[in-house]
Amino acid sequence: MNESQSLLQRFFDASLIPADTDDDRLGHYQAAAADLAKRFGETPSDAVSASRVAIDPKCPASDPWFAVVQDAVKVHWKTFLANHHDAPRQICRAILLEALSIAVAEDENLSAAVWNATSSLLLHLGSGPEQDITREFISKLGDECEAYSSEVWQLGGSSGGKPPVFEIKLPAVKSSKVDEAELTNGMSDAAGPHNAQSKNFGNQNPHWPNTGPSWSYEFPARAAKTIAAEVNKALAAVSPMLKGVSEQLDPALNKYATALGKWVIDSTQRNEQFTKLVWWKQALYSPRLKRSYRGLSATGISIATSFDLSAISGAPVPVSVEFFLREVIHALAPENPRLTFADLVESIKTSGPLEPCLPSPPTGPTHRVSLREFLALARQGTPPAEAVQAYVGIEPATALALSEWTVWLLRERLADILVTTES
Repeated sequence: MNESQSLLQRFFDASLIPADTDDDRLGHYQAAAADLAKRFGETPSDAVSASRVAIDPKCPASDPWFAVVQDAVKVHWKTFLANHHDAPRQICRAILLEALSIAVAEDENLSAAVWNATSSLLLHLGSGPEQDITREFISKLGDECEAYSSEVWQLGGSSGGKPPVFEIKLPAVKSSKVDEAELTNGMSDAAGPHNAQSKNFGNQNPHWPNTGPSWSYEFPARAAKTIAAEVNKALAAVSPMLKGVSEQLDPALNKYATALGKWVIDSTQRNEQFTKLVWWKQALYSPRLKRSYRGLSATGISIATSFDLSAISGAPVPVSVEFFLREVIHALAPENPRLTFADLVESIKTSGPLEPCLPSPPTGPTHRVSLREFLALARQGTPPAEAVQAYVGIEPATALALSEWTVWLLRERLADILVTTES
């Protein structure tokens, strides 16, 4: 994807925005996208919701996000709806995509959330110039999500990553010596009135050694004074260097201890997480439902395993976790049956108490929601066939293997975790 070109510009260049769109109009669209991007940054769940509309050329005009985009444009272009009485949905989706691209640019969690929310649905939305641009954008988010997830999961290295390195830059140590000549002069004074050259240096002992006690009373203090003076001068040159070491060592040790503690905790938590994943796969037990997955319907297995895995793994996850989930499905349903979306909807009504693994059903006018939300709605009664596409963007006859429906539900759950503190 051309990083220097906005998605709005790419839509225009591909003739997906009316040819009479001049620079001023494009500027209005860009300003509206910037406003929406700010909203997405402040309310990440809105970005996930809008992304399902932005990628679908067949999303009904009645979806509330189209009205949101129109209002955002009218802030900058008062006569927008006078020029477009029924604002082209293609323009609105282009603005939403541009807003999403701005919002995810500096937010790895939001980028991963948008990819998880849209990647499964996008495969079922047809082809064409618009979808080429959209798929390229979402695919890029997928690559970024995998790199980010692999870093979080510390893949490609040891399970605990590399331990921190203790780093400190010490000042250069200069050699320091006692002045031998000065020490000799001082000791000469301590020894007697003068040296062999009949010279003294201002602190001479008035007695010679042969005078007995008188000499011995004078010698120690004078010798000690000159020795101490010369040693102290030598140490004075080293003292600033030792002070510099002391000033740097304490913060460096604190920084290293903090990093080491974090590394130990992260390594322990990651190893514990891997252990939980393996245990969960072997036990085939749902912590959320407090029962074995065996005996659940295919739909129940799909909903419960995707939810429970997300609770153990957290988000984001590398693609290898999706393959881990596929193996769990194969262990529970070796035939991996191919089911239509209508089959899932019909089965959800008789699949036992699955509410702990489902979100709250959507309320209000029909609008684009996740598969998980729609299945929660279907528990309350079968929505009209014509409403299915409006809600989820796929036809009731859409068919996938059970493992692929389960991965779809996992991605949606991960998107929710990435944009909410409580999910």
